[in-house]
Amino acid sequence: GALQFEVTNTETGESKVYTLKDFEYDEQTGTYSLELTLPSGTYTVEETIYDIKGYITSSVKYKVGTGDYEDGTSARAEVETDEVVNVDFEDAYEKNEGKLVLTKTVKGDFIWDDVKDKLSFVVKNKSTGESKTYKASDFVAANGRYELVIEGLEPGEYTVTEKLDDVKGYVLGTTYRVAGGSKQVGTDATVTLTKDGVQIDFVNTYTSTRGKLLITKTLLGNIKRKDAEGVLKFEVKDEQTGKSKTYTLDDFKYNEET
Repeated sequence: GALQFEVTNTETGESKVYTLKDFEYDEQTGTYSLELTLPSGTYTVEETIYDIKGYITSSVKYKVGTGDYEDGTSARAEVETDEVVNVDFEDAYEKNEGKLVLTKTVKGDFIWDDVKDKLSFVVKNKSTGESKTYKASDFVAANGRYELVIEGLEPGEYTVTEKLDDVKGYVLGTTYRVAGGSKQVGTDATVTLTKDGVQIDFVNTYTSTRGKLLITKTLLGNIKRKDAEGVLKFEVKDEQTGKSKTYTLDDFKYNEET
């Protein structure tokens, strides 16, 4: 019902509109046909609607009778008594689908296996509001990184958001590049998808914030080592979180020389 044709008698100005629902379809030839009985005269046949949602119209051509195909949407034909004149239209289409390629690189103190269960990507169509979440299991190893190819998306503007769980004791830095452009800092990218595809490269760098605390204990006097090891205790407390842990001399290494 999307395609539409208008047949007009050039002398009287009378016209009528037809859609593909008015045509008969031939399964063997893959063509639609509509036979009209009209008074003799000159007619224009115009394909007034030829675009189909989800497709790109690459060409519209027509030919009259035994002539050659010409580019255009409007044909002119002479209808004569007891004669049949053919007006053939040929439309060519390409599927209009967007392709999104996401790549993921993990750097620093972690590798992919350390963080794969902590990350996901949300791809959202800004026009429709529809979104879908992709997990690390959707990615495949490729060219020293991990890659996800998403096809069949409706062309338009999308946001791609990387969701990451915090890893205690590490600082995370996230950058990305869209279509090989300049490096951007953050986890949210906005892209316009076309049938040619767009690639976004995400890079996560993990840096440890952990430091080392060395506790030493020296025993003076005549106290025996085994008597002290079961008694002396140390509590290490994080002033920010309030969490603490207790250690005894059994947890320490003993240096015979010192």
